[in-house]
Amino acid sequence: MIIFLLCIMLAALPCAGCAQAADDVWILFVNAKKGDAALISANGKFYLVDTGREENADALVSTLKEYGVDEIEGLFLTHSHNDHTGGLKAVTEAFTIKAAYRAEFAEANKKGQAKLDKKLGKVGLESTILSAGDRISLGGDAYAEVLAPTELNEDDDNDNSLVLMLHANGHRALLTGDMQFKEERTLLRRNADVSADILKVGNHGNPDATLEEFANAVGAGIAVISTDTSADTDSANARVIAALGEAQVFVTENDPIGVMIGMGKDISAGYASIANNY
Repeated sequence: MIIFLLCIMLAALPCAGCAQAADDVWILFVNAKKGDAALISANGKFYLVDTGREENADALVSTLKEYGVDEIEGLFLTHSHNDHTGGLKAVTEAFTIKAAYRAEFAEANKKGQAKLDKKLGKVGLESTILSAGDRISLGGDAYAEVLAPTELNEDDDNDNSLVLMLHANGHRALLTGDMQFKEERTLLRRNADVSADILKVGNHGNPDATLEEFANAVGAGIAVISTDTSADTDSANARVIAALGEAQVFVTENDPIGVMIGMGKDISAGYASIANNY
């Protein structure tokens, strides 16, 4: 029975080169080592959340191409740190980017320019600014809802992370960037609806993120941690995993490609290379 159920789950997962139904939505949390990059496929179009580190950029581009990407409808940069933006140049050289998004509140340089605006400008892209409450249509009934940031945090740009709730086929996936305790508490204080089926765990599962109270409010059955624990020994932290309760936890380093989440009629989850070999 266990083998039979596993086969059903793997059969439901999207894979590189496989044809997908037009209304299928999936997220590939790429193994970006000690970085973040997530590819979203929605209604035949692709969206990218963050670009990982520069040293892993070629591998990221290769993975995106394997999954059929030739154009990116929307690029979302959660914040300015290099483990989320390092692959920007390589991605923009490899693919046409139709729109680039950043949060309303973002860390600025000494000249008062948002660091993300400068990085995007260097590759010929202009920022579309997103505020809490904004919605970006992903086609069909799918859309990304902006939950945060709602205020500027001058201490750490992690807590200015663009936080998105992906809605598709009645399912919800919370994408948190490197959100830490401060931004989590702000969302809880504002009574934001953070409940989700899938949680991308904030800040690589480090112990300065994922309050137990926040994890309980999310209540996700599936959690994904993007990290390389050999390079970041505090990541995928035991306290964080305990706070996630009974959620099924996937860690990107455990698969050469990453973690695949299907958000079609039903939710499916598993390691991407297993789905490709099924």
